[in-house]
Amino acid sequence: MSSVAIHLTESGMWSCVQGVTRAVRETTPLCFVDDEYVDVDGGVLAVSDALTAVFRSVIGGAGEALPIATAVLSHPTEWGSARQNVLAAAGSRVAADTVLVPVAVAAAEGAVSSGGRWLVLESRTMGATASYVVGEVGGYRVVACEHDPSLCADEGIDEWAAAIAELGTRARGDRPVDGILLTGAGDSQERASMRDAVVAVAPANTDVRIVTGEEIARALVVGVVDADEAPTTMAVPQSNWLEPALQGSDRGGRRNVRPTFLAVAAVLAVVVGAVLIFTLRDPDPGTETVRALDASAAPAAPAPTLTRSAVPTTTTTDASLEMGGIRVTLPSGWKERAPASNSAVPRLELVPAGGADRRIIITQNAVREGSGYDEVAATLASKIAQRGRPELFGELERDVVFGGRPGIAYSEFPDESSAVRWHVLVERDLQVSVGCQFLAEEWESIESVCEDVVRSLVIVR
Repeated sequence: MSSVAIHLTESGMWSCVQGVTRAVRETTPLCFVDDEYVDVDGGVLAVSDALTAVFRSVIGGAGEALPIATAVLSHPTEWGSARQNVLAAAGSRVAADTVLVPVAVAAAEGAVSSGGRWLVLESRTMGATASYVVGEVGGYRVVACEHDPSLCADEGIDEWAAAIAELGTRARGDRPVDGILLTGAGDSQERASMRDAVVAVAPANTDVRIVTGEEIARALVVGVVDADEAPTTMAVPQSNWLEPALQGSDRGGRRNVRPTFLAVAAVLAVVVGAVLIFTLRDPDPGTETVRALDASAAPAAPAPTLTRSAVPTTTTTDASLEMGGIRVTLPSGWKERAPASNSAVPRLELVPAGGADRRIIITQNAVREGSGYDEVAATLASKIAQRGRPELFGELERDVVFGGRPGIAYSEFPDESSAVRWHVLVERDLQVSVGCQFLAEEWESIESVCEDVVRSLVIVR
């Protein structure tokens, strides 16, 4: 059995097998990934079946017999775990193993050989994505991601260029960049026009490069060799329910995907015919204060100093808060609350001005220089497993994009009436955990505010 790399877009697909690339220009079901069924030639197919049929056609056209050893599949960078799982499920029906790679990572690996910091712009039939990627040992990693579903080049190339450049500015923030990579454009004439439009609105002397579908497919298949030769992910000390989430490779943003099932069923109490007086219980300190590595792995850091702009404690307009190496925007109508005196780790705690049935907790700790998401995920899994209470935690997920920031995500159930959704970021040798606590089944009440907080978070160390 061999490996096949497939770069799938809304309007075409590219495959690469043993260095030979092949392109097919036709509409694919990629844009229907959120639907259950899709109309195909007058018939109705489940989206997963339609994707599987596309993969079978591509693999057969490449002269490979099913099942293949590994299917390496690209996916739009902004996709979350639900969409990735649909793609992975279809891949698992044609291959023994499936590897998913964000387009931004594949584009950088296909166009650049010397690492660096790049802004990747993905243009599609409808919508566009801008991602900031950095080259690290073993590959590229997505640091930030912004998506606009309404951008369309057909509505005017100049307007599109200005809008996608603004999207790129949001993804980049104040970080340095070595150049811009543009992918998703059509034929050579269209690619040249789109590149010229981006050059016109970009800062002077910006290196703007086109990355073709063929180049992305070649980068995907090269990654299989790298992944096979790379050292294995840090081992977890004991067998536990989090192991399937730790099968990701060491490549930036790349992970092996196998069918996994949520091993924890959280039984949430339903209170009927009574008034619930709700007091938020602290998430388990055993996880909230988890360090990415042992204490000896990084030098002890002084307690962060909390600073803020000169504004009232409760605000009607957004204000900035700083703690140690991070800065975050305080949402309108929210206030900072002093953490408990017995808190083991300095942290920010934000609550609504009108009540305490929701809150956002932000903690940070230094990690060993050069540590990435694999080390942090493995250590988090190990610490949680050592607790011996798997029913208190949900599945640990890699590569979850929330607030435009890819990271590690998991849920915690500290009591019967509330839940906490954690989003963990690793940047500049700092691990930042944002926990959003809410009443059971009322995630919508805090989701947008929590997303805004994550989006606003800046590492300033």
